[in-house]
Amino acid sequence: MNWYKVWQENHIFNVENNMLKNKKFIFTPYIKVNQDGFINGSFREFLFSDSLARYFRYRGDNVMYAPGFDTLSYSSFIESKVESNELNMKLYDKYLEELVKLNIGFPNNKAVNCLDRETLLFIQKFFLYFYNKGLIKYKQKEVLEDVNKKKIYDGIETNYKNYKSSRNVFVLDIEKAIPKIVKNISSLAIPEEIKLELIAKLGIKENLVLSVYTRNNHEMKLFLEEPEILGSLTAIVLNPSKMDILDYIAPEEIFAIENFLETKNNKYIYSGNDFINPLTGSTVPIFISYAFDNPIKPLFSHRPTDLIYISELELEPINIIEDNVLINSDFLNGMSLEQAHNKIIEVFVEEELGYVKNEYNKKEILISSLDVLGCPYPLMLGNNDIITLEDHLPLTFSNKFRILIPKEEEISSEYQLFSGSINSLFCNGIYPLASLLLEKNIEIEDVINNSILNELKEWLKQSVFVINKHNLVYDLFMPIVMISLLEEEENFELELPFEIILFDNVYDAYGNEIRKEFNNCLRIDEMIDVYGSDAIRLYYLDSIFEKQFYFSKEKLFMYKQFLLSIKNIYSLGFSSNNLDLEFGFYQFKNKLYDCLVSYNFKEYISNIKDFINKVNGKQLTKKMALELLVLMSIVLPELAEDLHYAYFSTKQLLIDNNWPL
Repeated sequence: MNWYKVWQENHIFNVENNMLKNKKFIFTPYIKVNQDGFINGSFREFLFSDSLARYFRYRGDNVMYAPGFDTLSYSSFIESKVESNELNMKLYDKYLEELVKLNIGFPNNKAVNCLDRETLLFIQKFFLYFYNKGLIKYKQKEVLEDVNKKKIYDGIETNYKNYKSSRNVFVLDIEKAIPKIVKNISSLAIPEEIKLELIAKLGIKENLVLSVYTRNNHEMKLFLEEPEILGSLTAIVLNPSKMDILDYIAPEEIFAIENFLETKNNKYIYSGNDFINPLTGSTVPIFISYAFDNPIKPLFSHRPTDLIYISELELEPINIIEDNVLINSDFLNGMSLEQAHNKIIEVFVEEELGYVKNEYNKKEILISSLDVLGCPYPLMLGNNDIITLEDHLPLTFSNKFRILIPKEEEISSEYQLFSGSINSLFCNGIYPLASLLLEKNIEIEDVINNSILNELKEWLKQSVFVINKHNLVYDLFMPIVMISLLEEEENFELELPFEIILFDNVYDAYGNEIRKEFNNCLRIDEMIDVYGSDAIRLYYLDSIFEKQFYFSKEKLFMYKQFLLSIKNIYSLGFSSNNLDLEFGFYQFKNKLYDCLVSYNFKEYISNIKDFINKVNGKQLTKKMALELLVLMSIVLPELAEDLHYAYFSTKQLLIDNNWPL
């Protein structure tokens, strides 16, 4: 029987309009499609998400799970002959068909295809929201490009040594939202090293704020971006227009300094005061001057620009580098500048002489692509200005890949369409929001308002993100950036410690990546025909998700054999009672529950295998057999429904049964 069709007809995957039910949102990043479906076997995340969603539904939760398909940028579209405003849907259909054959359950009318006009509209509306807020800017920027000069990158998305070029591009300004981005990343339930890796994408730099005391015992705070060169500190210059300098002036110098401030005849004047360099113990004089914009300006001999002023002050520069290591720098002697940076911060903070103040150099993210595919910009460029095309959205494609204006109104000929398209960094960042809002049928015209933000808040508080750990920039970092920007602009807290499950890739039995050029691709349709979807599900789920998965047909065959042993147990019929098994079955259910609470499907399946082997050749009671089917249906939905239909003579679906207590 086609159980998937039955599930769809009974709407078991639909989100209900029930305020009393606990919400649960499961997000799996959108698949970047190709013409052959899941040939690399990368559907672990979907099998996990589906099994989790089935458990939550049994638990009585309101579950939102809508897979998405990134069909915007597949280059073979250029060869397709399609109607004016539509792109080839075969790729989307291929993936949808394979997910259905694997019995991955979601509302079949709610899968998000990025080619849909509704999705294009959503992306373009979000682009305009950020543009109108001044957070998207069109400017000249240095970018990385590939050797063929056909693609451009932001530094956060590639480790390759690409060529650099300067281009007019769109960038997303994240400067104001950085504190929220850092806070949101820090709140995630993921390993600390991954949090640090994500925060490092912001170009984090540890600076030292150092407390020093003048000869007359007044505290001065020095902000040091390069504390490792503290040994070359030669002088301090105070700007009298930026700070109160009276505390730092020796009494005998007050008359001369007052005259200096009135007449400004000289460039600098000595304050008569100084302090001791806490690293070297040398005396550092304090000068007064309007020469710098900083309230307090340290002058270091190690900086060529500072040497000019040190010379003007008739001071002797201090050399701190010899043979590429530090000298004249106390406990830093013999270290490189890089080694000394962390060491001096560590020691001075430990001794309570200063504290760390982080700075983030990543103020904007490239969101332009050179590709003619992808989501079109909802803007046009004139001779001197840019106009928005809000009244013409969504912009779609023709078969010649010109961007089409959907409305009939003429656009002035002085404007031209931007070349290229919105890149994947931007699109991937808003895909979780697209999954939520499109699934809920929220009007795109009102993309952002308090009602929608409250809706987002409720679902995001109860969400699980199932992500491949090799795509953290696109699938985790960028969604956090977008959510943080919304919070900052709308003065709204979306409360984000959502749960995150990290996956590794699928490889063949020899440890090679599964790719066409290696001639080791998987034919999912053929595999399902030979082994059945449940054997594939069991094989994939019976693994440690954060570790690499090595695919082997020999192992898959063993899972097919295991399914036969389950069928054999049910073919024996049922006993009226079986006290020998009752207590063992009770313990078995408790073990499975503990596994589900921790999302440990490997252990869950291991317990099922142990139990099936233990009761092999024995009759279960009818109640026990029914409860076992419910428990197994999370990972073996097709077999469980088949056995339920064959042995329990009911029109009910398994999902209609209560979860075994």
